[in-house]
Amino acid sequence: MIQALKSGILILIAPPTAMTIGLIFVCYRKRNQTRDDDGGESDWDRESKSNDSADNTSPTQKDLD
Repeated sequence: MIQALKSGILILIAPPTAMTIGLIFVCYRKRNQTRDDDGGESDWDRESKSNDSADNTSPTQKDLD
């Protein structure tokens, strides 16, 4: 009875362990890849930067003089 329980536990532990190791391996191999080739900047990033520069109304040194 105990031997069957130990075997069952090993059988149930093996697949998730293998999948976790596989996921870590894939993430490690893909860590330096980017989604696009334009420097890693997406449309969302470009859009938010343009909105930030348009909303920036703080006075500059030139405005203060």
